Amino acid sequence: MSSLSIVISLIFLVGIVIVITSVIFYNKRLDKVTRGEVHDTHSPIPEPGATAGVIYKTVILILAIIALFTISALSGSINSLQNHLNNLQQRAESTYREIYDLYQQLEQSSRFTSSTSIEILNSDPLNNTVDIEYKASLKQYSPDTTAVLNLCGHTYPMESDGAGTFRSLLTLPLFSSFESTTLHITDGGKTTVEEADFPNEILWEVLPMPA
Repeated sequence: MSSLSIVISLIFLVGIVIVITSVIFYNKRLDKVTRGEVHDTHSPIPEPGATAGVIYKTVILILAIIALFTISALSGSINSLQNHLNNLQQRAESTYREIYDLYQQLEQSSRFTSSTSIEILNSDPLNNTVDIEYKASLKQYSPDTTAVLNLCGHTYPMESDGAGTFRSLLTLPLFSSFESTTLHITDGGKTTVEEADFPNEILWEVLPMPA
């Protein structure tokens, strides 16, 4: 039981004791007056109903004061907890961003490709085709390094410029969609497969996008 519950219980208990004591004392005094043992009526004892009413109002007032202080204390605690929660949330978001940046750095450092690019060379709306040049620059390469672009199971060989950049000219349907695109890099007899940075929908690359 909390301290507030104990205080409230004690207040009610004291109020009940006072009411019972007042009723007993009033009945004894009334009996003495009835038997003629007491004749002083200048200071009559208040009736139990009036006493109970006063005690009831007093108890309600005390409970209202206690509730006011309790609500104020709880409001301060809630504000403090809210500020603490906001700080924790900001720290969590900052930590998430740092972890994500580290993940991106680790992923980028483990990749063979340093950069990729795509350029729209020509589009033919009548035949619904588009000519694309795809480039991929490698961090490490040798004269024997080869690269192949795989678009949903269709392979497209890439030509090397001798400086670590491989390119491929593609003619694709304008409304083609590619859910799985990979880049296969072979160097020294070992082939490494990486996810190719290739658009899923070619149409969005051809359409002019407003700034």
